[in-house]
Amino acid sequence: MAAAPVTVHEKEYLKQAPRRHNQRNTAIRVDINSIPGIDLIRLSDRKETYEIEITGVDLPEYVLNADPTMPTIKFVAMLLRMEHRFTYMGKKLDYNGWDDDTGMPLFCLVENGKRINIKIHRTDEYKCFMLKKIIHTLMLYLGTPTPLERAAEMSNISDHVAWEAVRWLKEPRRIVIDGEKMIVEHNGRKFLVVHMDGTRGGGKGIVVAICGKQRKYFRGNENSDDVLEEVIADITKEGDDLGVDAYLIIIDGNPKVAEFILDKFGEKVVLVEHSHSNWWEVCVIYKHGGNWYTVRMRSDMFVEERRDDPKIDIPPGHIEVWEGIVHAGYAGRSKRKILIAESVRNEMEKLLSMDIVQGNPNVRAFRAMLAWYVKRLNQLARALKAHGIDTSHYVDRLMEAFKHLVSWARRQKKKKDHIKAICWALGKLQGDFAPVREKFKFLMDNGQRGTRVKKKSRQKRRKKASRRRQKIRQIYAGDPSHAPSHARDKVELLRKVFDGKHITNNPPESEIGIYVHLSRTFRGSGKILLRLMLIRSPIPRVVAFIVENLRFGRGPRGLDVRLRPGNFYLIRYRDSRGCETERFVRVERIVGEYIRAYCYLRSDCRVFRRDRILEVYRVYPARSL
Repeated sequence: MAAAPVTVHEKEYLKQAPRRHNQRNTAIRVDINSIPGIDLIRLSDRKETYEIEITGVDLPEYVLNADPTMPTIKFVAMLLRMEHRFTYMGKKLDYNGWDDDTGMPLFCLVENGKRINIKIHRTDEYKCFMLKKIIHTLMLYLGTPTPLERAAEMSNISDHVAWEAVRWLKEPRRIVIDGEKMIVEHNGRKFLVVHMDGTRGGGKGIVVAICGKQRKYFRGNENSDDVLEEVIADITKEGDDLGVDAYLIIIDGNPKVAEFILDKFGEKVVLVEHSHSNWWEVCVIYKHGGNWYTVRMRSDMFVEERRDDPKIDIPPGHIEVWEGIVHAGYAGRSKRKILIAESVRNEMEKLLSMDIVQGNPNVRAFRAMLAWYVKRLNQLARALKAHGIDTSHYVDRLMEAFKHLVSWARRQKKKKDHIKAICWALGKLQGDFAPVREKFKFLMDNGQRGTRVKKKSRQKRRKKASRRRQKIRQIYAGDPSHAPSHARDKVELLRKVFDGKHITNNPPESEIGIYVHLSRTFRGSGKILLRLMLIRSPIPRVVAFIVENLRFGRGPRGLDVRLRPGNFYLIRYRDSRGCETERFVRVERIVGEYIRAYCYLRSDCRVFRRDRILEVYRVYPARSL
């Protein structure tokens, strides 16, 4: 078959195009099995093909059936080679030279004696081709774990064009992927095993709860009470439907989430906290006999290969039992406090046995040494008191030290100045060392002026709110076989779930981790729940969803960026009854999740909840209102 003749239009186009499009076109070959997470898609879906059929335009088949992965410059060159006549809203256009800015051809439309210039992006052919490219790009992005930048690169379009189309697609608030629930029977009770974790994957984040093969994804932050209420309510409903007696919930080391779960479930929950700071500490919190207990153990408790790390303060195969609620990291901090208190006690012993008059210092050096000595005494006394250690037994030793100082001062030539310095130092003693000052009161009142220092009254600190749990203390440490019976029972429960595996709450992160990672590759949001919802759908259904919801232009952005006091906005708002209205408002004040604004629809000030604002647009009124 003879090659198509080269037209004059194509010759001129090929001369002009290199000025703007001088980059080499590189063929991109992608093995579908090399895409991370592709195994989440069913094999039958991978083999399905789809065809985008565009109606409403009168264009030849070679335009409608063009390959969407073809670069736009090649598509235009193909049409010029075939001497195709471009159209605008069905009207034929005439060739009118080249656009120096883009290197693309220009066209003109003669209508009613007027000559109107039309650029390439306004033609029907260009719009049809770009529509196919965007649909193809969004299908790759939503139907596979491909990042948006990569999908746009494979379709040869700009990524920001695809992103503006993605912004209009609404992400669901929650999705559930059904599967088998994980239920463990232990000592006549049925436990529903739940792995729960939160991640910052776009917007405010996502909370994941996994019950066996069933995965639940909730949009929102795990530190938000509203989101946690929704998650707990959903887990409770599942437990009631399955007829379970209790819950075994595995979370990361988040004290707020832990306290929330313990308050909601009480005796019906066994909470497992896995520390993400050191990756080895596990705290099992439960209620027995009206009291809270915590079993602290290693994450490799039920595996043969165990870590040999000096930072781990629990021997392999051993556990610790604490009375009270101990969160992940607390026991390590308490043990560090004990070591710090021991070092402070040793420092106090050294200070009291020190001889500060060694070398017969003069008055100025003696006074400086006394100032440091008393300041250090007060510092160590406060540190010991903060650790709950009584310092009253140091009073007798301190009296002996000052008696030695007084006897030494009376033997000096300038004994008056030395005695005055000692009296000044006695006035600086604080706390439990006040009896020393009373013991030498006769010395301070014996005509020594300027030696008394009035002690400043300290304001009493407000007492902390009493906690609902009792005082924390360790009651056992050693082999689980000799531990209290209730602690052995919880260890056996965990053995049924994690036998041969590490104790961890990582399954939620591993299930959603790839989508969270890919969402951070482009502008911080990734429509994660929408992708998870469509990832297992047949490809034709994904294409149908895109076509049904596709819109162009600058889509809605995050409210934190758009709303500013003093500006005017057009919002679409859903009230508590579910009624949606469009409001023209002027924002006056923003307090947390509430926005006070003047509503021109109601002609009065109104308070709007941020989570009920569906869409928001910045408007610029022509005159002040």
